[in-house]
Parts: sequence; structure tokens; C-alpha cells
Amino acid sequence: MNILLIVASGKSSRFGGFPKAFCQIGEITNAENTIEKSREIIDKVYIGVNRTVYTQFHDRINGCEMFSIKTGQGDAHSMLKCINYIKSKEKHVDKLLACWGYAVFASAKPFKEILKADGKVNVACSQDENPYAWFDIDENHYIVKSHFAKEEGPISLGMHDQSIFSFDLDFAIDYLDSYRKSLGIPEENDEAKSDINEMKLLYSFEYLQQNGEPASCIEITKNQVLSFNTQEELEKIKFRL
Repeated sequence: MNILLIVASGKSSRFGGFPKAFCQIGEITNAENTIEKSREIIDKVYIGVNRTVYTQFHDRINGCEMFSIKTGQGDAHSMLKCINYIKSKEKHVDKLLACWGYAVFASAKPFKEILKADGKVNVACSQDENPYAWFDIDENHYIVKSHFAKEEGPISLGMHDQSIFSFDLDFAIDYLDSYRKSLGIPEENDEAKSDINEMKLLYSFEYLQQNGEPASCIEITKNQVLSFNTQEELEKIKFRL
């Protein structure tokens, strides 16, 4: 059974507070576009949102099971909370695909390509121009280090994550919880302070490498996953699709 988790529990502060997963992409929402594009190979879709979004949208999206969490202290913390929810619901599922709610999928290719990966943690990537973040990878295609343009300045070309991942379910829970503890982040965080001492998923791959269980970089077809931070960028995506 192939399970997809859409993590859309952030506050969307850079987008004026409106959740990107529920922006209109043509006649459907972005979440519905993800569900539609993944339908060929995914048996069930879960979407994790914050409590405010759940109140607004819980009965408006078909083809998935929506649930709410308290927004985590960073995206990796939210991912951990959502994966724990899936574990409680799907006792016999060993592998999980997960993506961010803001990712806009142009086709089913990213889901098909990442599903073929057999590592414990797999990160879909492509060589992109001017990436906001990128990885150093070794000769075995393992992720060694994560970089952010915001902190280090831009580069012209880099191995950029495509906002879709696959996890061994139990391994993901164990390593993300261990990473949380290493940062001193409480399991039940104060949601009002969720942007302080954040637990970032891309940095969690460095933590894995340092602990001898590196994440695999899976290079997928370029330009199949889009993203936006402004209304203008959203309009350009609508035109492309």
C-alpha cells in the first residue's frame, strides 16, 4: 500500500497567512492537484494541517484524510508529528512518501521516480539554477551537507531538493525524534514560539550523515515540482500548468 503524506501545517507567514496548499491552481486547489497527480500510484493520501486551517478546510478537500497538529518547532518537527499520526493509523505500512503542501506538481513523474528508491531516507533532487538551498553529495549519492542561500549567499547551480521524500516509517520516527532531542526541543512545543530554535528537515540530513545513516539524493526529472512565495509567482505557475 502506497501512502502519501502532505505536510501543510505551517503558518504561511511569507504568503500573508493563507495556506499555500489551498491556493487555487486553475479550478482546483494545490492540495487537490497533488492528490490528482499522485493518484496513479498512491493508494491513500493524508494531509496534516494546523488547527486553524483544519477548522476552515476539513470538509472541503476530497480524496484525502485531513488531520490537525500543533505546528511544530520547525518543518522537521511538524514532519515528525505527522509521521507519528500516520503510524498510529497505518499499523502495517513500512514505507511512506511525504511532500510539502506548498509544492506544485506538474506531473506524476516525481512520485513514480522517488517511489523506486530503496534507502531508509530518500530525497528527490535536481540540478537547479539559483536554488534557495542545495546539498553537497558524495560519490555514493549520499547527502553530506545542506546549504541555504539566505545564510551563505546564492550559487548559480546546485543539487536542490524537490520537496518530496520517502522514508522507512519507523526509522524516520526514531531519527527525527533523536534529532529533536539533540536540539533540546520539547515534544509538545509552544506553538507561539514555533519559529525559534527551529528543527529543519534539510539539516536533519546532516545529522543522519554524522550518525552513519546518510540520506540518499535521488535525482529526478527537472521542472516537475514548482513552488511560489508571492501571488505573482503563483500566477506564473498557473500559466505554466
